[in-house]
Parts: sequence; structure tokens; C-alpha cells
Amino acid sequence: MTFFLRQLLAILRGRLTPSNLIHRRSRRVGLFELDVNWHVNQRIYAGIAELCRLEWLFNSGLWNRWRSQGLNPLVAEQTLIYRRELGPFARYEVDTRPVAVDRRFLHVQHHFLMGDRVHTRVDVKLLFVGPNGVLSPDDVTELVTPILQRPLNVENWQLVS
Repeated sequence: MTFFLRQLLAILRGRLTPSNLIHRRSRRVGLFELDVNWHVNQRIYAGIAELCRLEWLFNSGLWNRWRSQGLNPLVAEQTLIYRRELGPFARYEVDTRPVAVDRRFLHVQHHFLMGDRVHTRVDVKLLFVGPNGVLSPDDVTELVTPILQRPLNVENWQLVS
């Protein structure tokens, strides 16, 4: 039930904030997000990335556009790479952006940032299902190429200007 409420809040925030294809959300680590080692639990990162992606979809207007075409973006694959831990009450930002297309997949990256340091990166591949099934690679390329953004410039897990 809590995650459902968090999804509703993400949708509302996405609808109420100015539209952008690159989305940043500031957050603070809550006690319920910690494991016995007093850092963010691994499953929490995936959940936060999902909430930020949902907020990004509504904020950018892509959700309404794709759904009006009968398209449903689904997570086909997700990879989390951890570099540094996030401890209790730490302030951080999640940067969400679409960065590439690969055949049938849109690649979306989430970077969990504290200042200019990357703590975790979540790479997600979205698959598009339409009224006639999974979209072809050509249809996906045509659909997502206009929204692609430059990936964050990261070297040695640090943002580079």
C-alpha cells in the first residue's frame, strides 16, 4: 500500500512540475530504507528508480503521448551498479534520462548523486508493447530517437563538467 501511495505522489509531482526530458529529484534517505548495515537496502534503489522513472514519464508528457497511441513501456531488464553507500538521512539526487535506443529497447539511466559523486547507477531497458504486440526495432527507433539525451558525463564515478 505504501508503494502505491508513493506512485500516486510521483504521478502528481510529475504532472505539476515543468516539463523536461531530463528529470532530477532530490531525496533524503529514510529510516525505513535502511538495512541492518545502516545503508540503503539494495531493493530500495530499484524502487526509487521506478518512482523517479514514473515521475519522469509524466513530467515529460511521454506517458500521455505513448498511452494515447496504445503503447505501454515495460521494464525488460534492469542493472544496478553500486559504488558508494547512502547512509541514514543522507541527501541525494536522482538524475533520470533516456540515453540510447538498442533495437527494441529504450535505455534509461538513473544516477544516484551526492554532489558530483555517483553512488549508484541504475540502467533500465524499456520494451514497448502496443495493440499488436511488441514494437519492431524500426518503430522503437522512430518513437524514441527525438527524446534521447546525452548521458551524464561520468569518469571514475564522478561527474565531469
